[in-house]
Amino acid sequence: VMKASKGKANPQQVNELLKAKLEG
Repeated sequence: VMKASKGKANPQQVNELLKAKLEG
């Protein structure tokens, strides 16, 4: 996540990415 966002990872954005991964 950090690499994808170039070190700028917002908690909300990370949460959405994790949720999307979990949901597939």
